[in-house]
Amino acid sequence: MPQRAFEFAQKATILDDSLSLAHTVLGLVLLFRKQHGQAVAELERALALDPNFADVYAELAHTLTYAGRPEEAIGIVRKAMRLNPNPPHLYYVWILGRAYHLTKQYEEAIPLLQRVVTRYPDYVPAHADLVIIYSELGRKGEAQAEVAELLRINPNLSLEWVRQTVPFKDPAVLERFLEGLRKAGLK
Repeated sequence: MPQRAFEFAQKATILDDSLSLAHTVLGLVLLFRKQHGQAVAELERALALDPNFADVYAELAHTLTYAGRPEEAIGIVRKAMRLNPNPPHLYYVWILGRAYHLTKQYEEAIPLLQRVVTRYPDYVPAHADLVIIYSELGRKGEAQAEVAELLRINPNLSLEWVRQTVPFKDPAVLERFLEGLRKAGLK
């Protein structure tokens, strides 16, 4: 994450520490800087400031999936869904699918992720989750089809790009992702 994004997000919280959205943005910037503990703390601060802001619950759940706490993320994203049962997108659904994926609850994850890619066929993270799930289940053909979709969307996608940009705290989880992608043919 570029340094300027961090500086601007930090400045926003300094200018007005009572803005939930400013803390939310700072939390997300910190996530992609792989500062997981600080990211969670900023998102928890955002929730304390506005406990009815569904998107903050979703972003906290999103962050928790990367921070190695996907079990916790399930309940938190479900709360976002209760607060905003009809968001204009399927981002909450993807977060729930990702959390189920990371907890190896594949039967719950697959239909959610398929729902996302059906509605948003260019949504890379949901395709990536499906690749890994299908690879881990030995469903090679389906995994390869999802890799083909990833490469259709982004022909330059590579394992190295994933390694550098996906902010998992636990290197073993990142390696699990990379292995699933590798087994399905991503280079």
